[in-house]
Amino acid sequence: MGRRERLAPELSLLLVHDQDLDAAAIAAVHAHVHSRLAASCRQSGMREPERLHAVRIDPNVSATAAGAYVAKGADWTPAEEMGRSDLKTSRAGSRTLFQILADYYQTGDTDDRDLWREYSRTTRSLAAVRWSRGLRARLLSSAAVPNRTDEELAAEEVNGELLVTIEAAAWSHVRRAGLDLAVLVAAENANLDTVSALVR
Repeated sequence: MGRRERLAPELSLLLVHDQDLDAAAIAAVHAHVHSRLAASCRQSGMREPERLHAVRIDPNVSATAAGAYVAKGADWTPAEEMGRSDLKTSRAGSRTLFQILADYYQTGDTDDRDLWREYSRTTRSLAAVRWSRGLRARLLSSAAVPNRTDEELAAEEVNGELLVTIEAAAWSHVRRAGLDLAVLVAAENANLDTVSALVR
């Protein structure tokens, strides 16, 4: 019998405030976040998370410490820290969702497939990154480009070049053969001969 893992989502929130917070204020923020999390769990039919471990607040002590957290290295930007969960790896004993997906592609383990499908089903239409109410206008001013929907961004012309069109039935065969990544890499490198050979 295969293993059955539990999906335990982890959210990273970067809280920006305009005044120093003492210990009492930090405790109040912790209580507020935990109460919202607990209410969401109850609404979804889940048990309430424990107060001690479910929410962790790491107070910023300096600009250097904040930069070290969000950058995590020379090439890691704050935007990637907040929005690129697909680039992250887990600590010992756990796996990120994208590690689960990679394991499924490597092993074909149906438990991994089912976990990924559960994640896809429950997170559909949810934004990976959201502005807090009023923060965007405050930081970027009213002259900033308005927020656009995913559909508007997808329809935007980015001067790309159509390399090849693959029919859905053929793409299904490519995926079943485990060649989809190789096809995408070849397309990224504009290697039409390799794309054609892989699809054939």
